[in-house]
Amino acid sequence: RRNILSEEDKNMLEAGSEAKGETTPKNGRRRKIVLLTLLVIIIAVGSIWGIPYYRYMVSHESTDDAFLEGSVVYVSPRVSGHLSEVFVADNQWVEEGALLAKLEARDYEVALEAAKASLAAAEAKQSSSHLNVDLIKKTSNSGLSEAEASLSAADAAVEDARAQEGAMSSLRDQARATLNSAKAQLAKIKSDIEAAEANHRRDLADMERTKELSSSGVVSDQVVDHSVAMEKVSAAQLESVRGGLEVYSANLDAAQAAYEVAEENLKRAKSQLAARIAQREQVSAKLSGAQSAPEQVAISRSEAKAAAAEIERAKAGVERAELNLSYTKIVAPVSGYVTRKSAEPGTAVQVGQPLLALVPKEIWVIANFKETQLTDMSPNQPATIEVDAYPDLKLKAHVESIQRGTGARFSLLPPENATGNFIKVVQRVPVKLILDDPAIVDKYMLAPGMSVLTSVKTDNAGEGR
Repeated sequence: RRNILSEEDKNMLEAGSEAKGETTPKNGRRRKIVLLTLLVIIIAVGSIWGIPYYRYMVSHESTDDAFLEGSVVYVSPRVSGHLSEVFVADNQWVEEGALLAKLEARDYEVALEAAKASLAAAEAKQSSSHLNVDLIKKTSNSGLSEAEASLSAADAAVEDARAQEGAMSSLRDQARATLNSAKAQLAKIKSDIEAAEANHRRDLADMERTKELSSSGVVSDQVVDHSVAMEKVSAAQLESVRGGLEVYSANLDAAQAAYEVAEENLKRAKSQLAARIAQREQVSAKLSGAQSAPEQVAISRSEAKAAAAEIERAKAGVERAELNLSYTKIVAPVSGYVTRKSAEPGTAVQVGQPLLALVPKEIWVIANFKETQLTDMSPNQPATIEVDAYPDLKLKAHVESIQRGTGARFSLLPPENATGNFIKVVQRVPVKLILDDPAIVDKYMLAPGMSVLTSVKTDNAGEGR
């Protein structure tokens, strides 16, 4: 190729080389100037942007472990029953006191009527107790005097009956003695009759024997006459004794009848005495009752107080029944949006069973900062909230409070650092932030549980620390 080049070409190349050698130092200086200029520009731009960013990073603590929070009020019935009507739908806004649902109220209406009837009965009982107190007060004095007089009369009647019983007892004893005497006399006369009959049989036998002996001339007529006379005497004595038997038998019958009459009179006297004693006991009981009038008044007053307490209990029962009846209307305890609605007409519900939840508009932020980020953080420090759902939205807020404990400490199963091998883990502490403009929730759909990015400015004096 060198051979192919002409002489002219060689001259041109040499001339170019000479020219190039002359311009190389100028180009190098120009390049250095440009690079220095660019470096200065980069340093200036970096200072303008980097220094504020550095200051921001130094003076702010940020976390993406943050969420919107709000109250969730679960609505449940205070009485059991069947839902008759439901007046709300999912995600509907309701005002505080708005009617959400109704329970069938017939059972509670009947219970209210029964409670009112119990109250009326208690009031009537109290009125009767007061009347009884007044009646006892009025009748206690006259009843006491009458009872004392009746007791005196009853005592006298008992004494008379006791005396009559004693007299009848004495007469009965006399009649018994007379009866016993008559029995003895009758027994004696019977023995006399037996003796007289024996004598008469002996004299009769002697008479017949002497007559037989007289016919044979063994005895004289004088002996026969004597035996005949003796037989007549014994026969007369026998008749005489037999005549006394009837008399003594009649006496015995009379004595027996008299004894029976005396016995009956004694029984009657004893019965009358027992009746008088029973009457006296009754009168004594009345007197005791009259004497216990103050106690009866106190008892009646106690009954009146008990009746008053019963009225209060009945009033409480009426109030409870009215409350239960009012509880059949389920109203909104707070204003909010209806969520998680499970209430449907006809459903049987129990006390405390969740029917729906209400989410009010008020929201706040719970940011879980690392414990190493809390060194300069304190209440009332300003904060900025960025909501994931609205990337261009930045909300102003401030720190309200810092939880006294890490989230792990209040979990269902707190860590047991005293067991096993320990590995230190940086803990997170919940920090509550309040929006400076609560009305922002009317412009944007901000709901509990939404993710946010939180940044807290910590370089101030820390008011409220």
